[in-house]
Amino acid sequence: MKRKVFLPVLLMIAMILTSMNIMVPASQVQAATTWNNTANVSWIDSSKKIVAFAFDDGPVNGNTATRILDTLEKYQMHATFFYVGNQINNSNKAEIQRAYRLGNEIANHTWTHPYLTNMSSYQIQDEVNKTANQLRSITGASNAKYLVRPPYLATNQTVFNAIDTPLITCSLDSQDWNGASKDTIISRVLNGVQDGSILLMHETYNTTAEAVAYLVPELIKRGYVITSVSELFKMKGKTMTSGQVYTSCSGRNVVNNTNPVTSIAPSSAPVQPNASIQNGTYYIKNVNAQKYLQVKGNTGADGQNVEIGAGTGAAGQKWLVTNTSDGYVTLTSSVGNYMLDIANGADENGANAQIYSAYSGDPQKFQVKLTSTNGVYTIASKGSNGSKVLDVSGRGTADGTNVQLYTSNGQTNQQWIFEAVNQAPAATPSPSVKPSAAPSIAPSVAPSAAPSIAPSVAPSAAPSANPGNTSGTLPAGITCTYKVTGDWGSGYQGEITVTNASGKSYNGWTLGFTLSNSINSLWGADLASQTGSKVTIKSPSWSGAFASGSSVTIGFVATGSSSNAPSGFTFQ
Repeated sequence: MKRKVFLPVLLMIAMILTSMNIMVPASQVQAATTWNNTANVSWIDSSKKIVAFAFDDGPVNGNTATRILDTLEKYQMHATFFYVGNQINNSNKAEIQRAYRLGNEIANHTWTHPYLTNMSSYQIQDEVNKTANQLRSITGASNAKYLVRPPYLATNQTVFNAIDTPLITCSLDSQDWNGASKDTIISRVLNGVQDGSILLMHETYNTTAEAVAYLVPELIKRGYVITSVSELFKMKGKTMTSGQVYTSCSGRNVVNNTNPVTSIAPSSAPVQPNASIQNGTYYIKNVNAQKYLQVKGNTGADGQNVEIGAGTGAAGQKWLVTNTSDGYVTLTSSVGNYMLDIANGADENGANAQIYSAYSGDPQKFQVKLTSTNGVYTIASKGSNGSKVLDVSGRGTADGTNVQLYTSNGQTNQQWIFEAVNQAPAATPSPSVKPSAAPSIAPSVAPSAAPSIAPSVAPSAAPSANPGNTSGTLPAGITCTYKVTGDWGSGYQGEITVTNASGKSYNGWTLGFTLSNSINSLWGADLASQTGSKVTIKSPSWSGAFASGSSVTIGFVATGSSSNAPSGFTFQ
């Protein structure tokens, strides 16, 4: 009797599930389909560069989204807004209706903003479908399908299989979610933007609304059109496919689905041209941490880890650059006949940087690439065909933070300065026998997790010459010149060049000057102090020699107006 009752109950349950349209095939895998991009691009000037603005976490009940929409409407530009379903209510749904009416793209940021990587296929689909239904009811677009941005940019194979629309991440992260100020957001965007970039921002922050009010007209001035994500792809003639991750629309715009994103992580940036670094011995300083590439423990051994550390002048911080005949460089450590090496020759995010006996194979060859900032470079591996670069894990700044390989993203934890060692370069080592197998070692530190705020690197701009006021006390033969190399209104980048034509050499030096603006970051020397308007800069303790006939270039980022030039230089 119980068995006879049980079967009808099962049939009834199945019928209910079917009527509710929540039955999922056993595999719960969506067939990959080409995205039907219906974006209207007739208003876009095809001769312009394009950047897609994409805002998360709306709608909001405050005025930040209103101000963002006001700016976009004023300049007749568009963006994509990724909305969280359970935040929509009667008091804020008008924001969505206005965004849609103005031609912006409405998109899906799930129902509750969860980590999709912790959910089943059915749970993921429920998160996406509930929000999609809510957006359809508000916009009146009954058959619309929406792009999805996974919360925290977190994806895995289950996410790829469950979602039947393209997944959008970013190639440029404003860091507004991590407490970035208006000036930092502006700096990051103007320094990192490229034709085809997708920008990650959040409509929930005052700093974001303030930054957008400056960025939109400034980017227009620089030859950009600001569009939605779908408009960007349609203008570039690129198609999107369901279940694939897209970070940008320039060059390689698809993240390989076999390498899921596990947190907000660096994404691909356009390939940059190679730089020319002369053969010689250098200290290599990370722009974000202001610390140096070094061999752990100052010890030469196969598989010895590479990390960052404060400048000491030790052998483990000195690297011999040797240009090879095929257009690459090798970096040989002064601890012995060992070269910088990518473990296993891997072309994958998180591949570890180490040293290994020198044999000049592909895992030991790199390209030094230009950035938009003079004297600042990325170091790309040959094994990745230049797409992955040396990256300080987690944007860490502490001594001992691991160095790894990661997809180039234009951020400062991937940028380096080559500082020549003031001594004759070490002799080029004779290559040893190539190992019979690729070196193998596990990374000593886990790959990057969610990034922290990185000091901004100022945007590229046409330098404006300004010799500064050198009426201070300068020894005979010592001159200081100054120029502005980037200006975004509320902050700027400056460059001081100190030239020694005195006929004598200095071993340890101090440069002083007056500057009414606050210096946020400095490279090429050490910022000893800034008390009020009095600034003191010192030579690094590990490299104080300043020979006659040579120059020292010091770059810095400061807040305020660039019209306030350094003055009253002193040198001793």
